[in-house]
Amino acid sequence: MCRKLSAQKGTFKMKNRAATREALMQLIYQMSLLDDYGEELKRNFLKERFAYDAGSKQSFDRAYFDRVLEALRKHMPAINQLIETGSKRWKLSRIAKVDLAILRVAVAEILYCSDIPAAVSANEAVELAKHYSSGKSSGYINGVLGYVVREASDKNGRNAGDQNHGAGLPACKMPSGGKSSVSDGNKSLKGAK
Repeated sequence: MCRKLSAQKGTFKMKNRAATREALMQLIYQMSLLDDYGEELKRNFLKERFAYDAGSKQSFDRAYFDRVLEALRKHMPAINQLIETGSKRWKLSRIAKVDLAILRVAVAEILYCSDIPAAVSANEAVELAKHYSSGKSSGYINGVLGYVVREASDKNGRNAGDQNHGAGLPACKMPSGGKSSVSDGNKSLKGAK
């Protein structure tokens, strides 16, 4: 589960997921530019990020970060296929790299993090697009994610608006043995372009 439950007063206590999602999007953007999805790039990114954010009051949800990144690595070909199909005849190579990074994070959440409502993933992606991308990108991203949610709902017999949209889909888990699906941390990731 990507949330931490606080024992005090039965409330949910979440780390700053939005800031963590933004950092994850930045890493995915960097990885796609370098065509390097390995652990070394991740370690260097986090080292620089923590040095940069040392004075920040925002907390970083490392467990969420690692799980969504691992879901992206493991399922990148399927994620890319959904994005391309939802983009209505646009090849991945035509999609702006920032938009593609935002979409990849959101699709991974929608498909593999059953505790995050699809609407939250889509809304957060749209906000990232408004901040990092061109004026029309937020509408485009919203449209692609709408397609992804409908596809996920259709395949699992649920309404796209269901809070529990991820039920029946694989949970956002680390693979057994802690091994990355990226072979030995090499630079290539099948289907990641």
